[in-house]
Amino acid sequence: VGPTPTPTITPTPTPLPCAADAYEPDNTPAQARVIIPTFGYTQSHSFCGTAAPWETDEDWVTFAVNAPVTLTMTTSNLTGGADTMLTLYGPNVVTTTYLARDDNSGGGLASQIVYEFTQSGLYFLRVNNVGLAVTAAKLRATGISPAASSLPQRNYDLAVVGGPPLSNRVFLPLVIRD
Repeated sequence: VGPTPTPTITPTPTPLPCAADAYEPDNTPAQARVIIPTFGYTQSHSFCGTAAPWETDEDWVTFAVNAPVTLTMTTSNLTGGADTMLTLYGPNVVTTTYLARDDNSGGGLASQIVYEFTQSGLYFLRVNNVGLAVTAAKLRATGISPAASSLPQRNYDLAVVGGPPLSNRVFLPLVIRD
């Protein structure tokens, strides 16, 4: 009688769950988080967390506009297969009609809208991950049910820039007396 085979245990890595970003929940216009149009300030977001199904997670921000002004809305630093699409709505209402939409004008899979605002008001910007929906559809077509934890964290940065320069200084009137 020969030796008894000893089974080899191979560890199976457990994927890390996708962590929701600091702005969640922000999946609807009613939950939109404020972003202030500035020079160089970005918000870091991720597609995951509270959405079900996970591939439909979208992020909404809102910002006030004092027209006339031209603003540039951009996604950048995409990771984990993120492929953003920006859609601009307003002023003061979100309808099925959008003012502008972009997919991939920001370089690579990033998005960018440059828009000349002629009306003051509150505007809404939706960011969704078009690449994730395509990936999920391909997986389902092969009979695989995708899970949020089975893919890498999908992150992006969002900025709304332009308009008059902002200052953190206070200017007081200067009075000169003889």
